Amino acid sequence: MTDVLQIRYNDIEALSPQQLVELVYILLLLETKKSGITSSAVNVPLKITVPDGGEDARVKWDGEPLRTNWLPNQFCSFQIKAEKNMSNADFKKAILVSQRRKEKDAPPSSPELKPKVAEVLDAGGCHIFVYGSHQVETQIQANITSIREGLRDAARNDAETASIQFYDANLIASWVNEFLPAIVQVLQWSTSGRYTSFQTWESWSRYDEHNVFSFVSDFVDEKVKQLRDYFCAQKKVARVIGLPGLGKSRLILEAFSTPDELTRQVVYLDASIYGTETTDKFRHLLLRDSCGIVVVDNCDLRTHHLLRKEVMRSDSQLSLLTIDFNPDEKTGGEADPVILVEESPEFVIKKMLEQVYQKTLPSEELSRIVQFAQGYPLMARLIAQARLEGKSDAGSLNHDELLQRLLWGRREPNEKAHEVISVCSLFSRLGFTDSAVEERHTVAAKLTKLSSDEFYSHAKDFIERRIIQVHGDFIVVVPKPLALRLAADWWKRCSPEKAKQLIENGLPPKLLEAMCEQIRMLDFLPEVQALTKSLCGDQGPFGKAEVLNSEMGSLLFRCFAEVNPEETIRALTKAFRSATRDDLLKIGPGRRNLIWALEKLCFWKTTFIAATSVLLEFACAENETWSNNATGQFIQLFQLFLPGTQASLSDRAEFLNLQMRDADETRQSVLIKAAAHAFATHHYSRSSMVEEQGSRPTQQDYHPLNGAEIHRYWEHCIEIIVKLACSENQEIAKEASEKFIGIIYSCITHHFLAQLKSAIQELCDCNKHLWTVILQRFDFAVRKSETEFSNEEQEIIQETYAYLNPKTLEENLSMWISNASWDYLTTDSNGKIINEAEEAIKNTARDFVEGWPAFKTKVDLLLKGEQRNAFMFGGLVIDAGIDHRELFDQSAAALRSIPANEANPTFLAGVLARLKEKQQQVVDAYLDELAESPQTSRYLAQITALISPTATDLNRLIGKLSEIPSKELERLSYGSALANITVNDLVNFVNALIQHDRQNCWSALTILYMYSLNDHKKQTDCLSAFERVLESISLSDTPELTSSELHLWESATTICLRNGSTKIANYALNEITSLCQSLNFRGLSRHRHSLVKIIRELISPKYFESVWPTLSNLLVSEEGLKSENLKYLIAEPFKGPSEDPGILFSIDLQVLLDWAKDNPKAAQLIARLTPTVVHTVTEGTNIRGELDPFLMKLIDQNGDDTEVLKTILRNMDSFVWSGSLSPLFAARIEAFTPLETHANEKVRSWARDVIEFTKKRLEHEQKIDAQERAGIFER
Repeated sequence: MTDVLQIRYNDIEALSPQQLVELVYILLLLETKKSGITSSAVNVPLKITVPDGGEDARVKWDGEPLRTNWLPNQFCSFQIKAEKNMSNADFKKAILVSQRRKEKDAPPSSPELKPKVAEVLDAGGCHIFVYGSHQVETQIQANITSIREGLRDAARNDAETASIQFYDANLIASWVNEFLPAIVQVLQWSTSGRYTSFQTWESWSRYDEHNVFSFVSDFVDEKVKQLRDYFCAQKKVARVIGLPGLGKSRLILEAFSTPDELTRQVVYLDASIYGTETTDKFRHLLLRDSCGIVVVDNCDLRTHHLLRKEVMRSDSQLSLLTIDFNPDEKTGGEADPVILVEESPEFVIKKMLEQVYQKTLPSEELSRIVQFAQGYPLMARLIAQARLEGKSDAGSLNHDELLQRLLWGRREPNEKAHEVISVCSLFSRLGFTDSAVEERHTVAAKLTKLSSDEFYSHAKDFIERRIIQVHGDFIVVVPKPLALRLAADWWKRCSPEKAKQLIENGLPPKLLEAMCEQIRMLDFLPEVQALTKSLCGDQGPFGKAEVLNSEMGSLLFRCFAEVNPEETIRALTKAFRSATRDDLLKIGPGRRNLIWALEKLCFWKTTFIAATSVLLEFACAENETWSNNATGQFIQLFQLFLPGTQASLSDRAEFLNLQMRDADETRQSVLIKAAAHAFATHHYSRSSMVEEQGSRPTQQDYHPLNGAEIHRYWEHCIEIIVKLACSENQEIAKEASEKFIGIIYSCITHHFLAQLKSAIQELCDCNKHLWTVILQRFDFAVRKSETEFSNEEQEIIQETYAYLNPKTLEENLSMWISNASWDYLTTDSNGKIINEAEEAIKNTARDFVEGWPAFKTKVDLLLKGEQRNAFMFGGLVIDAGIDHRELFDQSAAALRSIPANEANPTFLAGVLARLKEKQQQVVDAYLDELAESPQTSRYLAQITALISPTATDLNRLIGKLSEIPSKELERLSYGSALANITVNDLVNFVNALIQHDRQNCWSALTILYMYSLNDHKKQTDCLSAFERVLESISLSDTPELTSSELHLWESATTICLRNGSTKIANYALNEITSLCQSLNFRGLSRHRHSLVKIIRELISPKYFESVWPTLSNLLVSEEGLKSENLKYLIAEPFKGPSEDPGILFSIDLQVLLDWAKDNPKAAQLIARLTPTVVHTVTEGTNIRGELDPFLMKLIDQNGDDTEVLKTILRNMDSFVWSGSLSPLFAARIEAFTPLETHANEKVRSWARDVIEFTKKRLEHEQKIDAQERAGIFER
């Protein structure tokens, strides 16, 4: 019988020159590996066309061994000849340098040996000829004789003794037959038709599944290194197992890809092809005494054990690595390594996909494929390819062989087990144990013919196979494509009647939700689409408003919207067709899910009109306040980019025009917002996920084709805005006008100028009062825009300016003075404010003076309402030379006639301030005149504050305090109004204020505080004034005490305390305790920050001895609200590792311990207020825990007090923490463990109880963590 693995001389003769060189390289690597010689000893240039100096390969090493079977010396060089029919003379020539005559008639020089041949022979090495043809022994000896003759010609002294060997095809075949990898390589090169089931590493690596992606090693570097290191030695056995599709073969292929001496040892065999013959083939290798590493794929455990037994024979020189797809096998007691290949992290799958699909699939789609694949590289590749091929069911597993291997491994299929895994696949997650076990009972009873225990048993088998994963009390079938395939197969066999009954009343709400979450991924399945149609039809539950307005009903409907958009929007439209706006306002429980469902339905072009119409109705009956409410989602649909819809701009314009017909005020308001949002040209954003519906590919929002399309869309939108801005309804006209002003900048910067010009003219013709703000916005946009305008556009801009520019003095005053735009205020490089409209204001001032005779009766226009540039304007009018007497008289008269709530004397203040610089006495006289009339004296404080007042001005105010509102006096605290007033004059003024009326005390305190702000000397000089003013204030008697008032009080009190005022220390403590008595918790919490700052000052060493006795007694007193509020002030309301320890713990801790020693209430209070019971310390990825050191001292001292221990435990559960609670509970266990050996038995018992209880909480929280990692949020 012919041995298929026996290499013969004719196999060698059939090799090409390049193949023969490569074969020698392989043999040298294998020979040195077998003999324990480092692979670096081998040097074989694989390029056969370059000059070689008489050497095609060499091996050179030191130490042991001195020789091997095929390497007779530690230094061997090889000449490789593949030519046929070489003569003796040819071999002689092969070692000699070709001779050329230097001159025509000169005799030839003596022959020279080729340098590489000379080098090896000089070193006492061996020169070996490798000849690719078969020769008999006499030919070989004749060849060697000829070679020695060449040595003599070259005058070598060692011509008769030099080590010369000759390996013909026969000897090479014998050498090859010692190494399985070399045998396999020759057979793969062979053209004789001989076939072997074994493959070299190179041949194995050429399969498509190994070449689609470059290997991503980030996740498995350690496994790759482990395999490489392990198989560097001979006679090694290992096993790699894992579910199909996880990349086991690719991992091994990569492990043996380098170094080259390892790669050349590998041969591959697929046991699934040869079955029981695999062992026989392997045994045959052993009989041949072969060397190498044999990788056996699809090798069951039984075959692995048989092969391992053969490898471990004493005469074996093979190593074995087996691969199988059955991860739940029991490997036995061998010590050989078993590597379990598990799911790859998402970033690895993403990297893998990006290599091939980055240019053909969007990044969002690749991310979605990664989520579907759930760590299975093969799944990711299959889904990506299906996406490219446009398959609707790309998310489902359509590879039947892979399906069977995942489900059953090497077991026979089981009908009952298949029923269990199929039913589990119907749910996105299924309750399985403990708190969620009822879900398993329900599913087993209603969807299978099995008992709950049988269901559990079969599910556990799949859990061991890892295609059902446990997350806390829940299970999930993975990977997702497998679950969807099984679910799809189940729904195909399910009758329509049973399907409908299940959804309507067959399952509890949470189970139904999980089922519908899975159903939404089956949008490709006709049976599921038909089920959705039935449920949403006339007789179905989801065609009824009451069902849709329930939390569960709306949640399920939201899932169905992804499966069958057309039927769900039809049902939604019908359900709310007759609903009034009041009816829609009452929709509460289901509203959020309905809006989310509409968001998905609005995305599709086919359902856009119907879904957006319903969404508009909900927006008109808005009852939510967050940004993605119905109104927010509706408005978003009309932005240019990322609109959340595939509807074109023309579709959206048509919809707006349609809705404008007979629209009432509410609808018009929403449409205004939508039309204006079309002009948003930057910062586009929207919530994600609407583009990912069901298992469909990730969709793309509509993207405008060009600028012309955008301008056509804008024409429709601006027409709607202008039409509504000209509405007779004032509210609608105001809203639309404001939106129009807001879109001017976008129109200008995006060359929408002609249409904007027409719209401005139309709007100003119907609303003439808008021209000022429109002009200001237009001018700002033109000035600030970096857009380059064409000549035609420049002309349009100038025409618009000509239309809008003010034509009369009144219009100029409105434009530049009264209603001046803040946009003209900028800052220079030094931070100084510059008014870019200053030149226009000066021109207006000159026009004002010139037109004064005609305008004097209209001066009231400058003395009422908002007057943005009136102060500057007043000064410029004086500079322009106006008659100030007449101007003052007209202004004073106007102020007397204008209602006080409308009057604004800023213009007159500007006039007097500039005049005061030149004529102080005239201004004093004018102010005296204003003071004489109650109708103008009320404005004295405001005017005085603006004209750099003197002591005379303050005295004038004192004389008119009864006529000036108290709040008006606070204007004197603005800016640097009192900068020129001395401390004495200011103190006298403040004293006069509080003597006149205690109602002025807050104004007095404001003036005093701002006067001395950041000036320590002034604060010290004003200390007595501060004390008098503060003592006139009672916080608890101040009606509706504001935060700003208390902040002012706190700042002034702090000034006094830091200047050593014991009087104010006692006053402050009394005020705080009174406030604690009069305010409820909510009121006190509003002022807590300011009060705490004062308490900190009071318990500082300066005041501690005088304050602590009173404070400590109050803290443990029975005075109800006062005591509790005071406790609240001295303890932080929020606790955590980074929080302030609280006021109480800023006191010397020994003082607190002494206070607690004989005072149980004090001890309990300290235990209650200790900010952190267990301190957590992060060390790498671990969180350590330890009890607060001060609390330990309290436990040592007061451990006999059971109430103290109980209080500590209650306090411990008041904390701030983010993320999983598991590390916190573990840290607590660690912190309390030392107390188990405490000297006090009560403490020991308490600690044990705490630890036991915390362990249960930790176990529960770890389950929660596992669930949440899988996206299951059930607490």
